[in-house]
Amino acid sequence: MSNPTEETVTVRGVEIFTRTVGTGPDVVVLHGGPGAHHDYLLPQYDALAEGRRLRYYDQRGGGRSAAPRRRVPVGWREHVGDLHALLDYWDLSPATLLGHSWGGLLALLYAINHRHRVGRLALVSPAPASAAERRTFERRFAQRMRHPTIQTRRTRLRQSDLRERDPATYDRRMFELSVAGYFADVHDPIPLSAARRIAGLMDARFVTFEHSGHAPHVEERRRFMEVLDGFLPPLS
Repeated sequence: MSNPTEETVTVRGVEIFTRTVGTGPDVVVLHGGPGAHHDYLLPQYDALAEGRRLRYYDQRGGGRSAAPRRRVPVGWREHVGDLHALLDYWDLSPATLLGHSWGGLLALLYAINHRHRVGRLALVSPAPASAAERRTFERRFAQRMRHPTIQTRRTRLRQSDLRERDPATYDRRMFELSVAGYFADVHDPIPLSAARRIAGLMDARFVTFEHSGHAPHVEERRRFMEVLDGFLPPLS
């Protein structure tokens, strides 16, 4: 596997950070959030670069693609537009999209709006597509975030002087605590029925990871690799 290359691309007036690794058929990786960055998918996702070229990018408003929200709109339409522009920049058509969490929903939204530009979709723990499923997820997630351990750690972090001493570490730890609700229980707070319904509508293969919550690439790494290796385009 080749060493990663990094590039900042100006897309629709916003500077987008990109990271490319591997050689072979292209796979565009869409991270969760919104407002997160691709780093949390590493190093596990990079293992999929054997025989493929993975193209990551930090979506506008997150990671190294920071955008001032008072001046720059950051909604799903903007994210779809950015992805479309990047696929043009990389000259990918049809494209293979691999999305985790919100990135899975972004891939789905893109496919609905630009059906002819998508060849394959791999949706990993995708965010709910319906309002009712979203409310179920939000209720479950909020309940988990009220766990005393999470609350105590957030309070201690805010009361510490880490923000002044080491802002980058403070931001990283605050982000870790902001997603702790995904891992406070063995099950994913996103209803499994939401992903099953989308798979049924698309007549797509549906795979369940029995021993994982929201991050099968961490919790069932070996099986995650086997499933994705069997679906994503191989080196021809």
